Amino acid sequence: MSSNTICIGVTGSTGVLGRALFKNWSHANQNVEFVSFKGDIKNQSNVNDWLCNIPKLNGLLHFAAMVPTSDVDKDPLKAFHVNTLGTLNILEACRLNFTKETCPWIFIASTSHVYASTSQKQFVTETSPLNPVSTYGVTKAQGDQWAEVYRSKYNLPICTGRIFSYSDPNQAASFFIPSLIAKIKDAPADARLEIR
Repeated sequence: MSSNTICIGVTGSTGVLGRALFKNWSHANQNVEFVSFKGDIKNQSNVNDWLCNIPKLNGLLHFAAMVPTSDVDKDPLKAFHVNTLGTLNILEACRLNFTKETCPWIFIASTSHVYASTSQKQFVTETSPLNPVSTYGVTKAQGDQWAEVYRSKYNLPICTGRIFSYSDPNQAASFFIPSLIAKIKDAPADARLEIR
């Protein structure tokens, strides 16, 4: 790695966001090196060892998550361990291994599911209160709250991005857009579709 190369650590590099990042950014910018986390996000030692073995880390993108709400509802304990504890493992490894001066900037990918449902006349803003609408939202809101603790108490340079709905051709069938497409495709011509 040359001295002018930016080194960015990425969790969740095999997920939809991670794949989009690598596809659209790594080919366009030769001065960026991505270091993917290959361990278990639920394991603090795995996270700590990964961060300790990156020579010069400039940034950290935390995309790792258990996302489809149907999967989260089937196994909320696993979702808690991946989404909440996984985020806490990243934050704690940064706190333990970096000083305020050496800590890379950290981006935590969160979700709009942390907010309450709103009517069409209301808008969600960055200051809207957290009121998760799903089990998935609860696990991500808990991660967001931990990020705020580490930002304010330990001065870690954290940005939490609450991502709203998006679609990708590689998303699993359990995501909203792919499931909607499947419902439309499989429905009789005169069917009334229910969207939840």
